Amino acid sequence: MNVLESNILVYATRAEYSFYLKAHQALTELSAGGARRTLPWPCAHEFLAVVTNPKFHRPGPPHCVAMQFLKYCSALPSFGFIGESRGYLDILDRMLTSSKASSGMIHDAKMAAFCIHHGVSE
Repeated sequence: MNVLESNILVYATRAEYSFYLKAHQALTELSAGGARRTLPWPCAHEFLAVVTNPKFHRPGPPHCVAMQFLKYCSALPSFGFIGESRGYLDILDRMLTSSKASSGMIHDAKMAAFCIHHGVSE
């Protein structure tokens, strides 16, 4: 199982970014491949927050346009969302203890723990 991260989704949906073509191509290749792809729910929420934020994207699309993109992804046969479940908190505790993460780095440690908990390999 491979994980998608919110930045690749943002780049793949915003043609004005220099990484647009690479991100769009990566998503196209991922959707054609047979391996399971997953998007952690927190990354889906972050994607929605970023692409609809008028401070970064003028005009920002209404949330319904961003949701259509997520619904398209979710309809792909090899795609799914993942969320926290039993055992996650212990992994997060180990990640925070070993990394000594604090403040803004908590999000990165959370996402790493989240992916480890679900067996993400890449």
